Amino acid sequence: MSKSKKIVLLICSHLLVAALCFGGFDYWFEYKARPVLAESNNMMHDMELINHYSMYASMQQAQGTPESYKEALELYSEALDYSKELQSPMFSESAYQTDKMLISVRLSELERDRGNIQAADNLLEKAKEHCSASQMKDCSLGKIMFIERITGENNIFSSN
Repeated sequence: MSKSKKIVLLICSHLLVAALCFGGFDYWFEYKARPVLAESNNMMHDMELINHYSMYASMQQAQGTPESYKEALELYSEALDYSKELQSPMFSESAYQTDKMLISVRLSELERDRGNIQAADNLLEKAKEHCSASQMKDCSLGKIMFIERITGENNIFSSN
C-alpha cells in the first residue's frame, strides 16, 4: 500500500470515528439531555410562579387591604393548583396540602373579620381536610391555628 493510500485511509478512519462520536453525542443530547433540560426549565418556572404569588400574598397580608389580601390568597391558591397539575417532582402532595391548609385558615380569618361566620367555619373544615391530606400528626384546630400564626409572624413585609 502506498503512502498516499495510507494517509487517505487514516483520514477516513478519523472521520468515521468523529462521525460516530458526533452521532453518539447527538443521540445522547436529543433523547437524554434535552428532556432533562426541559424538565428543569419547567421546575424552575413552577418554583418562580409559586414564589411570586407567595411573596405577593405576604406583601398584601402585611401592607394591603383585606380585599387585596383575599385576592392575593386566591391567586396563590390558583398558582398552587396549576403547579400541582404539572406534576413537578419538586412539588410534593404534602407541600401542596400544607399550603392549601394555610390559605384556607387565612381566608377563614378574613371571612370571620367580615362577619361571615358560616363561610369562616367552612374554610376551617377545609383546612382540617388539607391538614389530614398533608399527613401531619396533629390536625386539631388549635395546632393548625398555631402553625398559621408562627408562619404569619415571619412575614418579611411586616412593619413590626
